[in-house]
Amino acid sequence: MTKPAPPQLLFAHEILLDAKAEAFAGYRRAVEYQWQRYGHKYLDKILPQAMPFEEYARVCYPAAFNEKETGGWFETTIDGQVCGGLPSGWGREGGWVSWQPWFNQLRSAWGLRWWGKKLNIPDWVEKSTKMLNLALAAPMDRGAVPTTYDSHKKSWKGSLITPDPKCYYDLTNMAWKGIWMLRWLEFADCPRREEILKQCREMANLIVSKQNSDGSFPTWLDKELKVVPVLDHSAQSALPIWYLAEAINRVPRSSGGGQPGNFAEASGVRGAVLNGARFLEGNVVDGQYWYDFETFFSCSPKACFQRDGQQNHEKMRDPHTMQAPQNTLSMHWAAEALMAASKLTNDSAAAARFRKSSLMALDTMALYQNVWPISYRKTAYTYGGFGVQNSDGEYNDARQAQFGDTLADFGAAMGRQDYFERGVAAARASMALINHPLHEKLGIYPNPNYPLGLQPENDCHGGGDGQAGRTGPDWGEMSGLTSMAWLLDKYGANYSVGSGKVVVDGGYAELPTQIERNLVDPTFDMKEWRMPGWTFEGDFLRWPVKNPRRFNWNNDGLPFIGTCEDGRGAFDDELTGTALSPRFTVTKPKIRLKVGAGSGDGVYVELLDENGKRQAIARGVNSETMDEVVWDVAKLRGQRVQIRIVDNEKGGWGHINVGNIRCIDN
Repeated sequence: MTKPAPPQLLFAHEILLDAKAEAFAGYRRAVEYQWQRYGHKYLDKILPQAMPFEEYARVCYPAAFNEKETGGWFETTIDGQVCGGLPSGWGREGGWVSWQPWFNQLRSAWGLRWWGKKLNIPDWVEKSTKMLNLALAAPMDRGAVPTTYDSHKKSWKGSLITPDPKCYYDLTNMAWKGIWMLRWLEFADCPRREEILKQCREMANLIVSKQNSDGSFPTWLDKELKVVPVLDHSAQSALPIWYLAEAINRVPRSSGGGQPGNFAEASGVRGAVLNGARFLEGNVVDGQYWYDFETFFSCSPKACFQRDGQQNHEKMRDPHTMQAPQNTLSMHWAAEALMAASKLTNDSAAAARFRKSSLMALDTMALYQNVWPISYRKTAYTYGGFGVQNSDGEYNDARQAQFGDTLADFGAAMGRQDYFERGVAAARASMALINHPLHEKLGIYPNPNYPLGLQPENDCHGGGDGQAGRTGPDWGEMSGLTSMAWLLDKYGANYSVGSGKVVVDGGYAELPTQIERNLVDPTFDMKEWRMPGWTFEGDFLRWPVKNPRRFNWNNDGLPFIGTCEDGRGAFDDELTGTALSPRFTVTKPKIRLKVGAGSGDGVYVELLDENGKRQAIARGVNSETMDEVVWDVAKLRGQRVQIRIVDNEKGGWGHINVGNIRCIDN
């Protein structure tokens, strides 16, 4: 598993010293320090936002409605109501729609309605109503509702993720759906208001009835509403607690009368929230046991060990770091749930504890945010984006849209400019991966893998520097647009918080690097081993080598890219890959370069025009000695071009040597 080291390695760390020893309190200091030292200075550069928020809406919504892979927008009639939606999430190729913590179509519909009203586009408002109708059409059984709909078969599925065959209803899914049903009530023209309230009341009553004696909540129920003991007594409880807290001041006791707040007292909801908060405080936050469904049943699957009905933390710890599994979704839910509980209790000491635990959860979550653009991640601009868990690798994951809402809300409520700015950065990052010409031009997402206006759920999934897959609009562009709407609705385009004003909707971005902005007629002599602006794929060395003494390379003593060089002075023709230069403008009539090694079809260096079409190509002549090659580029003057080195061959002479590339007059 060893790999050759580059010519220079620099490891650096910073140590924060505090005389006050307090469990996990260091997170608070680290989060604030990181943003002040690194994150704040990038916010004013606007990136990865490339245009005003409303322009994203004008591009992305039509793209989602017409997505060819899933068929896009569909309509059906259920119980006399015209329902509509967009397939999204797992099963989207089969027409599935879900209301769960990743793929919440009701949340997407909220954003669509907001933008439709903002931009005076009635079709979007009408579509959002039909999406609400579909959410309300789920058949309710004593307060339990299925949270996935198969639009092809026109049938309901209990929940999207079912780790046990008995699992059917998912209380966490219901809670997240309920939160957004409640937020729909904020629209003055909210349709079917009484039906929303009725469903929210019945779901809340069911959730309260299933609370465990320790204050936690189960995750799954079977069709008979009996608890399925999978992921019980865990951080997964935080989302039902958050929902119950939201319901307290929004849901009347009954449709026939009563005031908001009475429902909480009559149904024991307030007590359920406070008991749940005590569970989170003592059983989750204090031990950093951030377990939820994604920790075990998604892209980084692992055994969910239990003992006497509780999570067996010791058995699940990583043997190298001794950390328990952690996922950022449950951190987000706990931060919101605990802060809400701190406002509901009449016990000032408990309120202080809940508030402290809430911020511990939020700070832990914030440590997963990229507070600077990572130089070695070439797939996309990473600033502001979020990771997922401590056992998987993703950048710019779609959850950042939801996290941005909370960070901004906490920042505004507390006067914490760093939290608020983190929230704005996260909302901007939620659209980083869309296919748009400006994102390509600015290097935000230079090689999109989906049609215009659509995006994958993240990039670099699994840790490698590469593109990831799409899971639909609810965990992509429509989620990002909802967060942008949330920020604009609550705070406007500019918002004063803490010690300064924060630009929320910031207009057009500048180019991210001087490499992209000013690169005209460059010389790539490869003396700088980091190869600034170049991107590499494959397994050959990602830096140039100095002339080994094996041969006369004829490169004037300069370093060069040799695709068989192993970094140890030897060679390996099994190595393959590509190296792509940054875009540069050519004004001179010729490009000279040195080329040697293999002559096969799969090894070459080529010149690409601004449309990615080959305009020139060169190969070796089965000799390590590099010969001078001259390309006539007069017809490309003024264009932004690139050079690509390609090695797709293995075996004898399955490599190429390239060096000393320069634009010249003759």
